[in-house]
Amino acid sequence: FNGSLKKELHKLVENFNPHIIHSHNAPNTLTLAAIDCVNDIPVIHDVHEVLSVHNSGFKEGDAEETLNRYQSDEKKANEESDARIYATEGIKSYIENSYDVESNNNLVFLNYPSKSMFPRLLPKKPKKDDEIHIVYVGCVTSVVEGSHYDLRNIFKQIANQRIHIHIYPTINLITKSNKTYQKLASSNEFIHFHSHLQQNELLKNITQYDYGWAGLNSYKNGKHLDIVLPNKVMEYVACGLPVLTFNHKTIAHF
Repeated sequence: FNGSLKKELHKLVENFNPHIIHSHNAPNTLTLAAIDCVNDIPVIHDVHEVLSVHNSGFKEGDAEETLNRYQSDEKKANEESDARIYATEGIKSYIENSYDVESNNNLVFLNYPSKSMFPRLLPKKPKKDDEIHIVYVGCVTSVVEGSHYDLRNIFKQIANQRIHIHIYPTINLITKSNKTYQKLASSNEFIHFHSHLQQNELLKNITQYDYGWAGLNSYKNGKHLDIVLPNKVMEYVACGLPVLTFNHKTIAHF
């Protein structure tokens, strides 16, 4: 895969002669390809995920060998890129303390939603006996053991308080867990599993709920959760929703 990727990148560089290459992770594949095959164009590594603190793995079936490769890839992508952009101060601090990077070439830029995507607010859902409706947007899994996106027990605990939790999943090419969460919803009247929506429609639709949920599973990936600020937090704020979370440091601070 990397060999063909480098060939394609060479073609793109020859055809478009870019001034810089700006690559986002995760994983770090594109940045590594650029570092290996382009010598005279600055490479900017944009870090959304720190895979070395994904103790549960990033994808289903990640073994110890894969986890070790994530760390070595992460080291090379950060140390050999010309400059770096980090999604949070926590990520920046972790990378600077872990690897040999030039701090003057580091920048933090949060994943703000575009103002053009801010939705028109819909009326709140009709109340029945003052019931509360919480929405969760994003990835869910049941196949990556210990993943911070394994939210089954958390959703059950919310539902046990007679609080509604509405799940709007991403397209789960990595986690492949929609059926598990659909089954969970079918067995509990307070858990609702909705179809995947395109971004603009999603943001408009979730404005009708009372709160946005950003509390994730910290069993294995607590260090990861302390340094990241998931896109869903920004989306909830853009949609006028108060954010509910656990004591994940960066999210709670935000």
